[in-house]
Amino acid sequence: MKIASSALHLASVLTVVGFSWVSRKKVFYCAAIKKNRIALDHLARSSGASTWVPLLPYSFGSKQGRITRLAARMALRIWRRANRANLVFVHWGSSWNRRLGFDPRTEGFESIYLEDDLIGFGATQNRPIAGYLCDARGIYYDGRNPSELEGLLQAYESGSWRQDAAEAEFVSLMSENVQHKYAEYSLESPHELHSGDVLVMGQVANDAAWINTNSGVADNPDLVAKAVEILGGSGRIFFKAHPRWSGIRADREKIENMHPEVIHLAPEANFKSMLRNRPKVVVNTSGTGLDAGLAGCEVYSFGASFYSGWGATRDLLFERNDGRGNVLSFEDIYVVVNLHYTRRFLRSTFKDATTADLVAFLASRSAVQ
Repeated sequence: MKIASSALHLASVLTVVGFSWVSRKKVFYCAAIKKNRIALDHLARSSGASTWVPLLPYSFGSKQGRITRLAARMALRIWRRANRANLVFVHWGSSWNRRLGFDPRTEGFESIYLEDDLIGFGATQNRPIAGYLCDARGIYYDGRNPSELEGLLQAYESGSWRQDAAEAEFVSLMSENVQHKYAEYSLESPHELHSGDVLVMGQVANDAAWINTNSGVADNPDLVAKAVEILGGSGRIFFKAHPRWSGIRADREKIENMHPEVIHLAPEANFKSMLRNRPKVVVNTSGTGLDAGLAGCEVYSFGASFYSGWGATRDLLFERNDGRGNVLSFEDIYVVVNLHYTRRFLRSTFKDATTADLVAFLASRSAVQ
């Protein structure tokens, strides 16, 4: 079975390489797009390129046998014969390592990194507006290395969004709106948090946004322990696990043994509804910290996330790098990330969506809610 799949993979690579020499358009090749194909299609259309997605995606995985290692070496030899001026690798996050077995940038290929929209307009969420994050320099959540997002934030003049009516309306709507990235998790929590309380936001511990950047904590129980150590006298301490983390039960048992005073919230609850009274929020690198900051919460960060290091967060173990000398508010960062950096389009026509389009949709949703 492994021999057959490896042979099919090599045949696919050979075909793509050949196509890179005969195609009149740039070829955007993505080996891991899953259900987010619409994002790749929009990117290609807006760039005047064609797309190529393998029918049977190949995975090199972390445990490579002899056949897999041989296939990786042979595939790389074939890739090296491609037209570098015409072939662009498009990655969903850090998928290149598992799907390609090598980093195309080290071989002189152009790479583009895509990720899901951060406020609930993902390609699979079937809203009239779809969105995705796109970066030709690096992965947005890797706080160790440069990215186009970091460049935008470094160049942004704090408070500029106030001069744009649509951007100001967007900030106002999102600071009150309960919409978030994982809109399917919207249970109402029976607990009302107050300003003196502490909310620790759990994360998928093996998520790329955790392992592909610097972090000052080992896992979720360690994050809770650090929060208790630093903010234990502030008020009640709540922990909300990430609803998609498979280790929820094990984490809970460990936390209950170490700190029985911690109150556990339902993982499926809407975290934005917990921010109304502005509790202190503790995160590692979770994007929920940016939402909390926009809601007026004091945010304590233990990792190098895309929004830490700009003066808005309380950075506990963040080593400031040369690319982050600008001082920004949470509102500044939120606008740059979600309006200037994120690409959105109308699902029905593939035309780019304006900030006014986005605000109109959010306003209509707020009216319904």
